[in-house]
Amino acid sequence: MKQAARDSFIKQLTQVCDKEGIEIDILSLPDKELKELYLKLQTVRSYRCAYGVSKGKDFEEMMKEGKLQFISFIDTYKYVRPLTFKEYLTLCEYAEKHPGQYGRLHK
Repeated sequence: MKQAARDSFIKQLTQVCDKEGIEIDILSLPDKELKELYLKLQTVRSYRCAYGVSKGKDFEEMMKEGKLQFISFIDTYKYVRPLTFKEYLTLCEYAEKHPGQYGRLHK
C-alpha cells in the first residue's frame, strides 16, 4: 500500500474511532487489516450496510435476537436508523461467530 493511501486511511479511521469511542491501535495494523477496516468504514458511510436498527430499539439486544432490520429501500430510513461504525464492527464480529444469522452482511 502506498504511504499516502495508508496515511489517509489512518486519518479517517482515527477520526471515526475517536468520535465513537472505539479503541483500536490503528497505527500498528498491517496494511491488509487497515484496508479491511477502511472498507468497513466506507460501507457504513455510504449506507451500503444491509442492516439497521428500528428507531428506539437497543442495537445489542436486537442483534443477538436476530431482529436487525434488513434494509432494501432508502425510504426504510424513516423507520430504521443506519448502523454506526462501532455497531457495524460489532455486527461483523458477531456474524463471524454466528454465520447463519446474518448471511446478507456485506463484507
